[in-house]
Amino acid sequence: MSLTKINKQSCSRVEHNKLVKSLTDREAELQSLLTKQKLFSKLRDTVLYSLKQLEAHLALPDKSYNSHVEMNDKIPALKATFEQHQRASLIMRQVCQELLPHSESAARTKLLSTVQRASSQWQSVLSRLITQSEESANVISSVKSFSHGLSSLAKELGNVRQSIHGKLPGHHDHLQVLFTIIGTNLFCCFFFRS
Repeated sequence: MSLTKINKQSCSRVEHNKLVKSLTDREAELQSLLTKQKLFSKLRDTVLYSLKQLEAHLALPDKSYNSHVEMNDKIPALKATFEQHQRASLIMRQVCQELLPHSESAARTKLLSTVQRASSQWQSVLSRLITQSEESANVISSVKSFSHGLSSLAKELGNVRQSIHGKLPGHHDHLQVLFTIIGTNLFCCFFFRS
């Protein structure tokens, strides 16, 4: 065999090996991109579903005191769920950043709009979570304060009765009844309205 033929075959084998390596690397890269695409889709579905569920839990059935108490009890669990969602959302954005350079224009637009939609919903839910948490806490605090005020008033009236041996002058009795009616009506109107 001539040196020229040997040289050609040697070059051909080197080229063949390079091509095989290039194709193997490309296949591994495509497999990695496919895995990331599947992960992104799974995270997108999970994140958007979680946000929808959180938003539903933040809606009070009415504005009654009991609704605020129930909401106040649920807030720690809702915050924990929101934090889990936040981590999933962050991973989704990272995966999106890794997919973008390898995506064509239409796919890139779709990826970015998905992340943007999730981000907008995330902001909305966070805002409602903070607002609802504060509102329910304020209502409960106001009721406790009001209740404490009524207890103090009752105690004070009890002390007055005791100091005058159990009998209040007529106008004091009328005032006590009037304050009780006004207080009860205000309490009911403000805290138990539907």
